[in-house]
Amino acid sequence: MIITDEFVVINFPKTGSTFVRNTLKRVHQSQSILNKLLIASRLQRKPYFENLWLPNIRTNNSRRNKLDEHGVCSQIPSNHLSKQIVSVKRNLFEHYISSYEYGDWKKAPWVEEEILNNKFANYPNLSFEQYVNLIHEFNPMEYHPRIGRKLNIGPASCQFLLFYFKRPFDIIIDIDQDYLEFKKYKDDMYPVHFLDQANLNEELYNFLIKYKYPKNRVSFILEEGKHNTSTPTNKSMDDYFTDSLMQKVKDKEALLFSIFNDYYV
Repeated sequence: MIITDEFVVINFPKTGSTFVRNTLKRVHQSQSILNKLLIASRLQRKPYFENLWLPNIRTNNSRRNKLDEHGVCSQIPSNHLSKQIVSVKRNLFEHYISSYEYGDWKKAPWVEEEILNNKFANYPNLSFEQYVNLIHEFNPMEYHPRIGRKLNIGPASCQFLLFYFKRPFDIIIDIDQDYLEFKKYKDDMYPVHFLDQANLNEELYNFLIKYKYPKNRVSFILEEGKHNTSTPTNKSMDDYFTDSLMQKVKDKEALLFSIFNDYYV
C-alpha cells in the first residue's frame, strides 16, 4: 500500500493499481528545485510518502506471508487509519478476463492433481469458460488455512472482502443470503473512495488536485498510458462471455453487484 500525508492507497490486483502506484512515486519524486532547497534547509517539511510492503495474508500458495505491495485495509497501521482510503474498482467481467490472460493461476495450481486430471484434463491450457468453471467450483479461498470449507460466494467477492472489510475471514465464512439482502456489509466495510478504472487517468488527476497537489506536477497523468496491462486490445467482451456465462458470474458474485449496483451491468 501507498501511504501519504492525506490518504492510503490500497492496491487491488488487476485494476490499474500498478498505474496508480507508479504515478504516485513519480509525483512524489518530482519536487521542484525550490522545494528541494526548502526541504534541505528545513524550512519546509518533505511530504510523507511510504510504499509499505506487508505480509501476504490472501493466498495459500508459496507467496503466503511473503512481503508484497498488495496490503489490505485490515493491515493499515493504526496511526494512518484516520486518513482517506482510496483504491480502484474495475468492471467485474473485465477483471475476470484480465486475471485469465495474466495467467497467474497456471503457475501454482491449488486444486488436487487428481481433480484436475478428472475434470480439467487439459490444465493449464484451459479455455476461458473452463477457467471460470474451475475458480467457481474450486474457489481458491476455500483452500486458505483460515477458511478450509466450501463457500457460496465467488472468488472475486472473496478477494474484495479480504481487501476492504473488517474481520474479513470471519465474514467470508459466515456470509449468507440475509447478509446480502439486508446489506449488512455496510457496517463491515472500510470507508473507501473508489476511482473508476475505466477513467483512471482523469479520476486520479482530479483526486490529487482535490488534495492540493500542484497541477504542474500531476498534469502528465492525463496523457499517461496504461501500465502492466494483460488484457488483449484486439478482443471484446463477446470473445470471452456468452450470455449464460455472464449470468453465471453475476449469480456467483452477487455481493459485488449489490455493493456497486449497476456498475458491472
